[in-house]
Amino acid sequence: MSLLGVAGQAVWFCGIWFRRGLRMEDADYSLLDVVLDKLDEQGRVEVLDRMVLAGTTRSKVKDAEAVSELFQDAFEAEEGEAGGSQSGYLLVYPEACVAVLEGPGGLLTRAVRRLQAAVAGGDGPVAQWVVVAATEDIPYRRFSGWLKSFIKSGGQGEEVYDDNDKAEVCAEKSSEVNLDLLEFGRKLSGMSAHEVEHVTHKPKVRQDLARLLPTANTLTGLVESTVITTLDEFCDIFDRPVDIVLDDELAWPAPQRLQI
Repeated sequence: MSLLGVAGQAVWFCGIWFRRGLRMEDADYSLLDVVLDKLDEQGRVEVLDRMVLAGTTRSKVKDAEAVSELFQDAFEAEEGEAGGSQSGYLLVYPEACVAVLEGPGGLLTRAVRRLQAAVAGGDGPVAQWVVVAATEDIPYRRFSGWLKSFIKSGGQGEEVYDDNDKAEVCAEKSSEVNLDLLEFGRKLSGMSAHEVEHVTHKPKVRQDLARLLPTANTLTGLVESTVITTLDEFCDIFDRPVDIVLDDELAWPAPQRLQI
């Protein structure tokens, strides 16, 4: 999270405190209490996060099962076989894939670390993951369960872009992939279970939905880019201790504290 994001959350938290007439020194009311109260006001029982990952395969795959098992194994290892709190969508081409993951934040973070560990260990069908988008505290899920699709025609007839090392191009492509997949999920939510199964099994049968799916070349371009954050870098950022030097720590003698 950027410093701007930290500052924005701090302002939001302080707004909650003062709006409720609570003292900042009240030791019985923590930041966790603020978050839980906010969720209660919204009628929510859990904090959900969402991540969109793009990857390339070690060799051409023939279906979505091997890649899907990576996610299922990662989530089951963290929450047990009786879990199932994750949802999302997996789209697999012979040489590339993309996944939308939704679930409790802590669970999601631990599961993707297992995905990266598999890459680092040289195991599994995926050679590399990059983070297309990551959103904390989403208001609701876009996918009701874990859905997957496989498209045989990987890159035939698709336009290849060779400027994937330009930050502005990657930002546009990443945003487009993220928003299109979320719109894909929104459209699926209005269908019956039978229609969803039919569309995800043959995702090109409806052109209005097929146009929302990123191409294999787009995904490959994002993974091969030098400006997109890899999953390894993303996990390292989250594991790194926060090191923020406050302004008053740079001054000597230390400024006198206000007696409030």
